[in-house]
Amino acid sequence: MNIGIRFKVQGNRLKAGFTLIEMMVVIGVLALLSLVTVNLLLTTLVGSTKDKTVQAVKLVGDTVLVQAENMIRSSNKLIENNEKEVCVPGSMVSLGLEDADGNQKIISESSGRLLLNSDYLTTGDLTATGLSFQCLRSGTGMPVYVDMEFTLTKGDPVNDKPEELYQETFKTGVSLRQF
Repeated sequence: MNIGIRFKVQGNRLKAGFTLIEMMVVIGVLALLSLVTVNLLLTTLVGSTKDKTVQAVKLVGDTVLVQAENMIRSSNKLIENNEKEVCVPGSMVSLGLEDADGNQKIISESSGRLLLNSDYLTTGDLTATGLSFQCLRSGTGMPVYVDMEFTLTKGDPVNDKPEELYQETFKTGVSLRQF
């Protein structure tokens, strides 16, 4: 019965071993398997980084939307914004609100961050751009409807890897309860 091990006779003794070709084939197969394993591991890590980036942007964007919706919905009325506009036709870059307690709040964008008065709504690792508000008045006795839109970007195309870059535009629309 031959089990695949070769025996060489050298002098008076028998010597067991593998040929050079057999060793090279085994080393080649092991190298190929290690390359495939490393590639799979790196792909998983890159995908994980991209998922974390997307998740971070979506979390902050959705949080800002919920906060803004709640503030707009529960406000008593719209007030002058930073540009001295209240509810003008076209697009506004900030929105002024008065809450139920009479406190004045302005949602705006400055230096790539979204602000509520002077408090930041977005984190420092994200860049906010394109904040705009559309204000629609249907008529007397009808609630004011406000559309809000902004874009959040994470990462710098010059300094960061592609899997660390992500951009998403967030939109919402809400009516004031008080009118």
